[in-house]
Amino acid sequence: MNGLRKVLRVVDVVVFVCATLAIAGVFCEGMAKKWYDFVGVFVFCSDYSFLIATVLHVIADRKEKIAFVHYFSLTILIVGLIMKVVGIPYHPLVLTIWFQYIWFLYGIILARRYLVR
Repeated sequence: MNGLRKVLRVVDVVVFVCATLAIAGVFCEGMAKKWYDFVGVFVFCSDYSFLIATVLHVIADRKEKIAFVHYFSLTILIVGLIMKVVGIPYHPLVLTIWFQYIWFLYGIILARRYLVR
């Protein structure tokens, strides 16, 4: 379990950086009113790194106070996958809210780990 904690430290930073780049890319597209190819890569990296990190956190943090947040994230991921498979459309604003959720969640995780002792 100690090795998993070390992996989670790296994965948490990767998720936070990917979410930051995805948010910046989405807002850059909104400001320029153009579609850029690199934003799709940022979105892809953010979503899949968040998926991996959530599953790892559910395994590693199942007895901690923050575990309910990861269970909630896993529930949101499952609902999103079902919506995608069934073909239910969602509003584009949901994407921005999704990245803000990831960004704030992993910002809090990193701040709790490195700033609060």
